[in-house]
Amino acid sequence: LHGTASRGEKVDVISYEFEGRMIDMFTGREEMPGHMELFTNIQRQFFDSFVGQTFKDMDKLVLGYILVFVYVNSMLSKFNFVEQRLGLSVVGIMSVFMGMVLAYG
Repeated sequence: LHGTASRGEKVDVISYEFEGRMIDMFTGREEMPGHMELFTNIQRQFFDSFVGQTFKDMDKLVLGYILVFVYVNSMLSKFNFVEQRLGLSVVGIMSVFMGMVLAYG
């Protein structure tokens, strides 16, 4: 809503609300004849589905990163206070996270 859409266009509040009303108008058409079909292709549909799918499983993603962090620390570090490799594991996991952020845009 307050950023860019798939091709870089700004999604402002006015167009977001207009596209929402347009989606409601085109998808709720019970009075149309049976032989007619209506297909809609509106930018907000892509935006809404992308945001919904991206943040739907965020809790599982965070839990997975915590498990990977614990596993990497247990494999790389010695079990004493001197030879811990917390920084190395954080940098490795952050590089994977930054790669995911770059992939999403």
